[in-house]
Amino acid sequence: MLNFKNIDHINMNVSNLEASIHFYQKVFNFEVKEEKEYFSPKQNKNIKYAIIGKSNKGLLALYESDKLSSQNSINHFGFYIDNLNSETSTKLHKNGIKVWNYETNYGLIDYKQSISIYIEDPDGYEIELTNNFGGGL
Repeated sequence: MLNFKNIDHINMNVSNLEASIHFYQKVFNFEVKEEKEYFSPKQNKNIKYAIIGKSNKGLLALYESDKLSSQNSINHFGFYIDNLNSETSTKLHKNGIKVWNYETNYGLIDYKQSISIYIEDPDGYEIELTNNFGGGL
């Protein structure tokens, strides 16, 4: 059996690479690790992509695509963050970030061993912010 250590990266298609990079820099202070364009013989066109995130913590590989499809999408991904509370949700909301259920309970959802806030990036990818790694499991 393989020994799982950590999530390396999540690869996802985005409709606007620059808008997505800006969102993740603004909200999570992600760093651009690599940003390039290459020719894809399979698609017969140039593809722009970026790898962003935090070294040794987690990365996103973002590929600009004009054909986003719910069949290829991600349900959601979770980020473990410090200082998660109603002020976090309020700050995100005031900065134009869509916080699910903001009007009720400041978007906080209580689970058995953690709390979470759900937000959306520019392409509608759902991101769960949680105060306890793995929901306390």
